[in-house]
Amino acid sequence: MDTETRERLPRNPNGNSPHYKPVAFDQRKTEAHAAHCRAVGFQPGHKRMGGRKPIPEEIKMHLGEMVEDALVRLHELMYSEKDAVALAAVDKVISPFVPKAARKIEISHEHSVSDLLQRVNDKRAGLITNVIDVIPEDDGDDI
Repeated sequence: MDTETRERLPRNPNGNSPHYKPVAFDQRKTEAHAAHCRAVGFQPGHKRMGGRKPIPEEIKMHLGEMVEDALVRLHELMYSEKDAVALAAVDKVISPFVPKAARKIEISHEHSVSDLLQRVNDKRAGLITNVIDVIPEDDGDDI
């Protein structure tokens, strides 16, 4: 190996090293790439650039004919003898119009290693479980 020392030159202001050639060259900064992007971009006369493919008109017409039968069937299911079926049918009809209940989410960004170790030890000891304990209260109304 050649052990001669060479003097170290200062770095160029544009970030190029005087001793090494760049490993890769970003082709996205060339004029040829800019011209390519302009060529494949929006073209006048094209209907769609991307996104969801349109549903064919034949399928839309066929689905439109099935809507009346689906509504009749849903109406029959709403008056079913099985409560679960009737509830599911009613929920399917009402759910788009009834707002969902607001949920309160509490987030704490304060963490400590001692709290984490305490929770891990409690979980291992069986002091913490994923079961929610529910104790019913007697309201005193025995009918």
